[in-house]
Amino acid sequence: MKSMNTLAILLLSLLLASTVAADDQSNVFDVTSSKYGGNPDSDITKALTMAWTDACESGSTSTVLVPTGTYKLLEQISFEGPCNAPIQFQLQGMLQAPEDRSQLDDSWVYFKTIDKLTLSGGGTFDGQGELSWKEDKHFHSTPVDVRFKTVNNSVISDITFMDSAKFHISVHASSNITFQRVTITAPEDSPNTDGIHIAGSSKITVSDSYIATGDDCVSIGDGATEILVSNITCGPGHGISIGSLGKYPDEQPVVGVTVKNCTLTGTTNGARIKTWPDSPAEGVAKDILYQDIIMVNVKNPILINQNYCDKGKKCKQMVPSKVQISDVRFKNIRGSSLSPVAVKLDCSQSMPCQNVELSDIDLAYSGDEKDEITSECSNVKPRITGVTKSLACANLRDIPIEGSPSPSTSPPLEPAPVQQSPPPAPVAKHHHPPPLSPPAEEAPPLPPSEETPPLPPVEETPPLPPAVETPPLPPAVGTPPKVTSHDPSPPPPSPYPYRRLGPTSSAAGNNNLWKKTIVRVPVLLLVFVIVLVSAVTALCCYCTKK
Repeated sequence: MKSMNTLAILLLSLLLASTVAADDQSNVFDVTSSKYGGNPDSDITKALTMAWTDACESGSTSTVLVPTGTYKLLEQISFEGPCNAPIQFQLQGMLQAPEDRSQLDDSWVYFKTIDKLTLSGGGTFDGQGELSWKEDKHFHSTPVDVRFKTVNNSVISDITFMDSAKFHISVHASSNITFQRVTITAPEDSPNTDGIHIAGSSKITVSDSYIATGDDCVSIGDGATEILVSNITCGPGHGISIGSLGKYPDEQPVVGVTVKNCTLTGTTNGARIKTWPDSPAEGVAKDILYQDIIMVNVKNPILINQNYCDKGKKCKQMVPSKVQISDVRFKNIRGSSLSPVAVKLDCSQSMPCQNVELSDIDLAYSGDEKDEITSECSNVKPRITGVTKSLACANLRDIPIEGSPSPSTSPPLEPAPVQQSPPPAPVAKHHHPPPLSPPAEEAPPLPPSEETPPLPPVEETPPLPPAVETPPLPPAVGTPPKVTSHDPSPPPPSPYPYRRLGPTSSAAGNNNLWKKTIVRVPVLLLVFVIVLVSAVTALCCYCTKK
């Protein structure tokens, strides 16, 4: 009788363990499973839509899985919420847009009305935008490839976006989204291929990423507040820009933008604010900081342009912009300028820029002409600290300069060589545009932006013993390798140490299921021990009574 009771308890424990494991597997919605029928090298629009619908209806955290391989999305696909629980999209393969976009609307992939989305997995969104870049007015093109609208409290990490028709990523009406360790690439001559465009959103962070496109690496439009852009390697492209603003009526203010610890290489602009002349209504851009930026052969390193006019547009340049720019700081920016005019502050005549600061600016001319570096300012009187006269609004004579250093006689900033990791195996693709990567060199570390008094000497203490390294988790069984973009060489790291905001690599993102299993094993053991101890106690009580 006692043996039968013990055996029943053991069977009950095993049943409980198998139920938990089955529940875990039931929350993974694999697009290639027999239920959905998705196959590599084929259109999986319907299969992926069904997998998303089932995952979104799940009452617990669920995962939509696209394994390694190349898949096509020949129609616009919408991943729409609200979902019943947090949802993960594990893209391990490559999703390709149709070359003919005549069947698409305003975007190719659309994430809408979702809370707590995690998009990761090391995969690639391939926009195949080559046809859209041609000067064919009859060719239909979508303005955005991957759109996020009303998406909140979400993370996008370890994903590659490449060759979009126009904007790679658009973020609108969203809050608290982090983009980290993303790679965005398109040829330098591809038009309007902005990396990430943010508008009408708050608390958006873009960090630890590599962006090389034919337009702005990051562009910040109206209604953007509390935006952080940090540790970005940008170039080629048009720089990191606020604007353009003042083109449409009813634009919302841009407030609280910080861009720091970035390296821009070979871009047409660096730290830029741009507004249109002849604005239909008044606008505001304020509380803006560009700090600790390295410029390497950038054409316009520091630029406020309130007479911005896009190519092919007719603008009334004689009518001033109505966007008020204020509380702007450019601090600790150094490197090299391809243009003799390294600093240009061209503000509105009707609404001059207010409270602008230039601090610790050190730029050298690296162009071919025998010109000297200089600066130009109009309709602004900035506060200038630690800047040579040539970079301190040289065309104005009444601008006081605090702590002006001696003019730099050092050659233009050139990055130091860094070691490259071995290139991964190339991914088969329809074409291979020229590699897009910043120079295999990095600039020397930035000096501190503000002087601090030296600390008094302290007694030396013996060094701590080295910490014992925790062995890495074993890889998940069957974890597929990361799919790379068309660029055969991986982007070099930023000269600044990356903050570890999440998994340290895309492989870590692919091992979520393994981590869940590791967490559940101790729980199952604990349940088993509790049940076993209860059974033994009951048997002992029974024996005592006998």
